[in-house]
Amino acid sequence: LHHGDETILALQLWMEGHVQQDLGGDALCLRTGLPGRTFLRRFRAATGTSPNAYVQALRVEKARGLLERTRDPVSAISWAVGYQDVSAFGRVFRSVTGLSAVDYRQRFSVLDVRA
Repeated sequence: LHHGDETILALQLWMEGHVQQDLGGDALCLRTGLPGRTFLRRFRAATGTSPNAYVQALRVEKARGLLERTRDPVSAISWAVGYQDVSAFGRVFRSVTGLSAVDYRQRFSVLDVRA
């Protein structure tokens, strides 16, 4: 977040609190008011990644926190972080963390998951 591009920073901060909303490239582009190619270039320069990869990482990070601190079902967590397809969430989560959401919860939960 220390890249110096105020427009992209404002977008990143907004995205943090709105992971369940449409965070597709067109929606993000409209939110910044930048033309498409300019948005993509500035986003990649500021973050070092594409908007899609950034959104996936952000959503997985939010899901990790929910898996660690709640007993909410994985399906509810996938919806809470913006995935309408639980299987798509599972594939993305595993590709980022190397674990299924259930295995992640069993390993890292701060709650007694047997309760």
